[in-house]
Amino acid sequence: MILHSIRIIFLGTIAFNVCAAEFEGGMDIHSKLSQQRYTANETLTVARLALQPWLSYGDWFMYGELPFEGRKSTQTNTQTVFARTASGRIIRRISPQNITTTTSQQTDGIADASIGLSYTLPTTSENWLHSTHLEYKFDNGDSKTGLGSGTQDTSVSLLSRYTVGVISLKGEIGYTTVAAPTNISSNNVTYGSVGSTWQINKVLNTSLNYSNQSEPYSQAPDQGFVQLSVSWKVQKLMTLTLTYGDYLTDSISLPKDELSVAAKFLL
Repeated sequence: MILHSIRIIFLGTIAFNVCAAEFEGGMDIHSKLSQQRYTANETLTVARLALQPWLSYGDWFMYGELPFEGRKSTQTNTQTVFARTASGRIIRRISPQNITTTTSQQTDGIADASIGLSYTLPTTSENWLHSTHLEYKFDNGDSKTGLGSGTQDTSVSLLSRYTVGVISLKGEIGYTTVAAPTNISSNNVTYGSVGSTWQINKVLNTSLNYSNQSEPYSQAPDQGFVQLSVSWKVQKLMTLTLTYGDYLTDSISLPKDELSVAAKFLL
């Protein structure tokens, strides 16, 4: 009886170890510095540091993100002044002067956190990869200071990627349901993107992507966005990415362009 129990425990331990060996987990650190230029002589600089714990099991991948952001908005105005000075009964005119004033607003804190789950679908081709994604975004960030959207978002998407040689093509389509308080005007969103990546060598690649979505709120401008990025794998656990993005619509509510540099560390 004792020997039988020991055998059961031993076999159970082996089974647990085999099962546990399929689990992988870790913590990534993602840092990003970006600057957006707006049409009204305004720039927005965002410094972002995010903790990204993850756990994978077979074709399943679970992750979370807790971001910290520092945001600085700067607006510059230039006014032409036609001035004159008076000394006693003599008036002297002064050439027109351009006076520039700069105002800035800065805030920092915890931004909206998120959790997600993805599954890689089975395929008979080595060139194709298909995956489904489910993500939930919390509303913990302060929406009054721009650290959060003030909404709770649930997104589901399907992504397909085709790779041949050093070139890969991808496409994604998704849908987001937005739960917002009555004081925030928002719509559920359908979104999609297409893109390509060129693997220049083992440590360097460049990507070109186009994305768009339906109106996030009533009478919102077209959200078409083109992005070009270059990624350099400095070492096994560190990757640097330089990105330039441009909205195709000229609107006061959208940036004219966006430039960012990011670093990702795998722990």
